Amino acid sequence: DSGNAPQAISMIPSFEKQDDVFNLQIFAKAYRMAGKIDDALNCINQAITLYKDDKKFYLAAFMHDKALILYDAHINGYVETLEKAISLQTNLKTIEDWKMELEQMIWQNNLASRI
Repeated sequence: DSGNAPQAISMIPSFEKQDDVFNLQIFAKAYRMAGKIDDALNCINQAITLYKDDKKFYLAAFMHDKALILYDAHINGYVETLEKAISLQTNLKTIEDWKMELEQMIWQNNLASRI
């Protein structure tokens, strides 16, 4: 719900750990909901760069969020980014969901390009 985005964004300065990867992911989602694409990409790219753990499913989630931001903003690269997220994901249900989501994105993009 984008109605909560301004409130979420206003709370960002109060977060104690501004460079925590999970906080950065939250910030990216709030910025995406508010349509602040540059800020959303900046936050999710920082989360991806700073993430050092070997738990690939978290990195997969960050890549998924990045793909959604790119798609929403009509920026090329969302397909490759979501494919990377799928390749990193370990949960079979999530993999299937993301594959369906990717197919829908491609279909909608192809449809929009014909109009």
